[in-house]
Amino acid sequence: MKRLLLNEVFKMGMLFVGKTGGILVGIYFLPLFNRILGTEQFGLVALILSFQALLLTIDFGMSTLVGRDVALHKSLDYSSKSTWRNSEVVMSSLYFIITLSVIVWWLLQENPMLNLFTICGVVILFWTLTLQNINFSALLGSKSYVVASSLQLTGVLIRAIATVIALKNIEPTIEVFVYTQMVISLAFLLITRTVCNKILSRIDKGTSRYQINISDCIKLLVRGKPLILFSVSGALVMYSDKILISFFMTPNDLVPYYYAFSLCMLPLSILAGPVKQYFQPIIISKLFEKNEYSRLVRVIKLYAVTLTFIVFVPTSLLWLLSESVVNLWLGVNIVNEEVISLTKILLPGFAFGSLGYIPYVLLVTLEDFKFQATYSVILTSTMLVAISLVAYNHSLEGICWLYFIYHTFSTIGWWVRVCFLKEIRFISFVSIRYSLGCGLLIFVLAYMVNVSLPVV
Repeated sequence: MKRLLLNEVFKMGMLFVGKTGGILVGIYFLPLFNRILGTEQFGLVALILSFQALLLTIDFGMSTLVGRDVALHKSLDYSSKSTWRNSEVVMSSLYFIITLSVIVWWLLQENPMLNLFTICGVVILFWTLTLQNINFSALLGSKSYVVASSLQLTGVLIRAIATVIALKNIEPTIEVFVYTQMVISLAFLLITRTVCNKILSRIDKGTSRYQINISDCIKLLVRGKPLILFSVSGALVMYSDKILISFFMTPNDLVPYYYAFSLCMLPLSILAGPVKQYFQPIIISKLFEKNEYSRLVRVIKLYAVTLTFIVFVPTSLLWLLSESVVNLWLGVNIVNEEVISLTKILLPGFAFGSLGYIPYVLLVTLEDFKFQATYSVILTSTMLVAISLVAYNHSLEGICWLYFIYHTFSTIGWWVRVCFLKEIRFISFVSIRYSLGCGLLIFVLAYMVNVSLPVV
């Protein structure tokens, strides 16, 4: 029993290592790219990275469906490998259309910022990273946590190091940045696909060789139709702010906001993400297994408590020490003061938003995608209009307050929804009680520490 517990702790620990290592690599290399490329070119890099994050989220629900089907492979009448392969065909077809559209767009530009080869390189980079993300979802669904985390961390680290070496030894230009990222990503995609294919073949116990089936691809796309709106809405609300800031303001104005946003994403990515990745396949599989309800309730309790403590405790410390953290991270930089100010506003909203992962897993388990899509579209439409108005008035702090409000309404709305689904009503109330109880305890302790600190 003790060995089993240590094994599970190790698996979750590897998820943290993979996610934390990947994020920290990005945070470390962002200022380095800024110094090598200069502020103007780094503004373009920030824009490319924003589009990259946007398109990784807009995968038309493929990563969600692949992860769910792999976790439920015992209950399905088709192989999990089929879902994975069909999702690759769907996304590759969509990116082919995107490539053609980008080429047409570039030809219509009078003075494009980048040449055509670089633009195509950016699209290829986005395509490879999207397929890699689907591969990671398949590995996580199969509970291959150690393999997925190791591949994720290795890929991010090698890509970053290779880019720095290329920029220093070839030429510090945006073109070299894009080509290096693209080549490394293509090579790493071959590795992740090979590993994923081997593991899924073992799960499916040597099912017949997969052949491209257009009908199955269309069925998969139709099945994920609500997730298209959900993923598009989520991606737009989380990443279009940088695009709108660049449009209504300047790329230079984007830099402090990009730093603050990247730092405040830690509660969602480094902390909440691995916990969700670990518990989601377990919850999905147990909900559909007979005589597992009592174990499911225990898992839900553990999930709520673990997520709340792991997110709220470090986030409270980061909020209290934000000035020291930012100054240590960025060094002597003229944007430090503004980054600290924006962080103070964004961080609490992101922390509370991370609790939305609890009802999110329950909604994915029941494939209640229609509500997710509808609610996300309403929130996103409101946010985009509000962000545009605030960005037009050149108020970065106003945009931060909008995100605080957005995460609050998003989490509350999802909690309300799961409480109305009779299949999971009881476990929904259990998760709310445990997460809010732990959250309130941590909030009180953080407040007591804050008021006891000497005023500088």
